[in-house]
Amino acid sequence: MTLVPIGTFARMTHLSIKRLRHYHDSDVLVAARVDPRTGYRYYDVRQAEDARLVATLRSLDMPLPRIAQLVRADEADRTALLAGHLDDLQTTLAATGEAVAQVRAMLEPGVEIDVELRHLPPLLALTQRARVERNDINAWCADAFGALYAQLGARLPAGPGAATYADAFFADDVGEVVAFVPVSEGDDAVTIAGGAYAVAIHEGPFTQVSRTYAALGRHVSAAGIGLAGPIRETYLVGPPTVRDPSRYRTEIAWPISHPPAS
Repeated sequence: MTLVPIGTFARMTHLSIKRLRHYHDSDVLVAARVDPRTGYRYYDVRQAEDARLVATLRSLDMPLPRIAQLVRADEADRTALLAGHLDDLQTTLAATGEAVAQVRAMLEPGVEIDVELRHLPPLLALTQRARVERNDINAWCADAFGALYAQLGARLPAGPGAATYADAFFADDVGEVVAFVPVSEGDDAVTIAGGAYAVAIHEGPFTQVSRTYAALGRHVSAAGIGLAGPIRETYLVGPPTVRDPSRYRTEIAWPISHPPAS
């Protein structure tokens, strides 16, 4: 084992003495020897690879406790930990990309939408119903619609999949959601109530649907016809048949107080 003083190790690794001391105190990169009299730290030259790893992982915003665990891990566990962190980074990058897209959209002129007042008839449908938190809605919908399309069996759907969202889902970030797939027959089907709605089409990813909600809400509020009650989203074009979110088309139906004039 070849030991070098902390100053030499700092030059070897491009990590400052202050940072090396912090990593030692945090149990991330512990000096190979500490002089009991002076407290001076010495490092094994073989620790330079660990130092390089630590610096790289910090540049990727990995928390120090996780880095400490990784540095001490054997090769197999280290690979698994690194793979897990890379997955987390991909998720973060995707979320950041979506946020950037939403901010860019906010810089554009307000959404101009066509609103149609329409009476939606009752539908016979297979349903999945649950009280869902807003943060869980994507995963819940994926599971719910997967189960519904499996439940179809040999039947063909009588229309695109859709879902209703209770007022509490928007007001409290948790509320009843009913996912459904229309069918023409079946003892396992229930009736989805119809009614009068103001309807608009959202084109693009679900992450930007609030723009269309806002425009539709402004329309019904200005007309004085908006009602409380579940909002219906019908997924005209979307996953899993279309992977590109920019091509999604979602019909949003806001309940209104009177049916459209015939």
